[in-house]
Amino acid sequence: MLDTGDPLCMAASLMDMADYLCLAFSDPILFDQMLEKCAQIIYPRVEETSRLLPGRLWRVVGPEYATEPYLPPALFARFVVRWTAPIIRSIQRHGGFARLHCHGRLKSALPMIAAMGVDGLDPIEPPPQGDVRLADIRREYGRDWVLFGNIEVRDIEMLPPDRFERVVAQSIREGTAGSGRGFVLMPTAAPIGRTISPQVLANYRTISAELEQFDPRLGQRHEIVAVTKADLPEAPEAARRLSEELGRPVMTISAVTGQGLNQLVAQVAARLWPPPE
Repeated sequence: MLDTGDPLCMAASLMDMADYLCLAFSDPILFDQMLEKCAQIIYPRVEETSRLLPGRLWRVVGPEYATEPYLPPALFARFVVRWTAPIIRSIQRHGGFARLHCHGRLKSALPMIAAMGVDGLDPIEPPPQGDVRLADIRREYGRDWVLFGNIEVRDIEMLPPDRFERVVAQSIREGTAGSGRGFVLMPTAAPIGRTISPQVLANYRTISAELEQFDPRLGQRHEIVAVTKADLPEAPEAARRLSEELGRPVMTISAVTGQGLNQLVAQVAARLWPPPE
C-alpha cells in the first residue's frame, strides 16, 4: 500500500495546531494559497507514481485536520474536497484504489467524502471519539466503500477481556451487516506505550478469537507479527518478550531507518505467492 499526504496535511503540519487553526479560520484565502503551493508538489508525484505503479492500494491522509470540532463543514469542503479530490482521481485514473484516512467526527463530512469518489475509509472511530456508528456508514456507503475500523485503541488498552470481547463482536456485526464492498477489522491506532501489557496482549488475542468465531477460515490464515519503531532502544527487548509470549518469531521494523522492511515485504510475498512445489 502506498501512502500520501494531501495538501492540507502538508500545510497544517508546517505549524503547530493552534497556529494552523487561527490561520485557516482568519485568512482562508492565504491558506488556500498555501494549499496551492503544496498541491504543486504533491499532484505530480502522485500522478507519476500512479502511472508507474498502476492498480495499487493507496492511503490518503490529512482530511482529519478539517473535521469537526477543528473546522466547520464549509471549510472541509474548501480545504479537503477541493484539494484532495484531484489526488483520488489521479490514483483511480491508473487503476488504483484510494482509501481516505480521517479520524474524528465524520457525520457532517461523509457526503463530501462520498462526492470525492473514495474507495475506502478508515478508521471510523466509534462514539464518543467519533459521532457516527459503523452500522450507519455501512448502510449508507458500504456498497461503494471498503470500511476499515473501528476498534478504539483506548479499549484495547483499558477494557478487561470480557468487555472487550463484546466491543469486537459489535464491530464485526456492524461492519459486515447486509451487503457491502468489504470490511477490514482493525484498531484505530497502535497502543501508545512502549511496553505491551498482559491485558493488551489478551485483547489482541480476543480480536483473533472473535474473527475465527465469525469465520473459521480466518483463523487458518498466516500471521506475521512485527514490532514497529525498531529505531527506538526499547524495541529489541519488546520484540524478544513478545516472541517468548507468543511462541513464534517477531520481526522488528522501522519506517525511519528502513530496518526490516524488505524482510517484511518478502515474508508477505511468500505467503501470498508461495513458490511452486
